[in-house]
Amino acid sequence: MQSGGVGIVIHFDCNPVYHFSKDFNYPDALNKVELVVTLSEELNETSYASNYALPINHNFESWGDFKTRSGIYSLQQPVISPIYNTRQKEAVLLNWMSGTKDTYAEYIYLNYIKANWEKNIYPTLNQNVDFKYFWNLALHDGVVKYNEKISDFGNFKIEAFLGITSVLKQSNEIGFTCAIIIFSETANLLTTDGFRNCPTLLQKQSGIITLPFLPPQQRVWR
Repeated sequence: MQSGGVGIVIHFDCNPVYHFSKDFNYPDALNKVELVVTLSEELNETSYASNYALPINHNFESWGDFKTRSGIYSLQQPVISPIYNTRQKEAVLLNWMSGTKDTYAEYIYLNYIKANWEKNIYPTLNQNVDFKYFWNLALHDGVVKYNEKISDFGNFKIEAFLGITSVLKQSNEIGFTCAIIIFSETANLLTTDGFRNCPTLLQKQSGIITLPFLPPQQRVWR
């Protein structure tokens, strides 16, 4: 980006101008990109730095599916129609990929999810009902549980964290402050209270600063 070798940047529901460290000098690099597009629920630092800011649906207005743990698929369906003139972000990308500007419809992403479930998920579950009945039941319940073999990925070595104490001691002696940043991609699941009640080894280590990633309403804007 700094060398001018990037022609277009699309920010997909994110705010890197705010979140990236100043060491990256991201706003300056962004100025050297010819076309910058930001899909966002609200105006933010990145949308102000963009050529186009496209308003997207709130989660309450959106379809989605997730696999957040082994053996469970979950479905998200909108509880309200879009209140404002917004679009679902995934549907916007699918529309762009189609190459036809007139193909956008509110149900594009729903059809995409449904087709994926029918082709890739439903056949693996050995259901005794047809897909239509299975799909409606999955929407009703919101989750589908199934037996999934969990691969062994090795043992967690707690000793790796015990060595942090000596590093912190050395850094404190030279006046440098270390911090361990605890980051949650689903920020609303990790609030200050929830983190404080989490009995982790990291919290018990003297000198370690633990910083939860707060949801937007709890941020202190610069």
